[in-house]
Amino acid sequence: MYQFTSEKINLLGRELLLSERTARDVNKLIAYSKANPDKNYSGMLIEAAVTIQDAMKPNYANLPFYCLKKYLLKRQLKSKNLLGKLTAGELFHYAGKVLELEGIKKKAE
Repeated sequence: MYQFTSEKINLLGRELLLSERTARDVNKLIAYSKANPDKNYSGMLIEAAVTIQDAMKPNYANLPFYCLKKYLLKRQLKSKNLLGKLTAGELFHYAGKVLELEGIKKKAE
């Protein structure tokens, strides 16, 4: 079985794992991009927030559905909340880290 690469980061005051996204998540983001072809700054911010949200799923994916921690983590890591709590620079920084983990973007030396 394939092991996703991940990296520990401090986001919103929590120590969380940032990992690769699944192919389904990437395809959903591509479909969103194709449906909204006009690339303005707000569209890029939304895509960065969705990328981060998808990369955070392993933090709560294996928790049982009745666990309150799962509900709170999912709510805290929604793209709408990330857009409200993080700056544009932080959004692009963490989205870039996700792309580095996936091997799409090279690390800056």
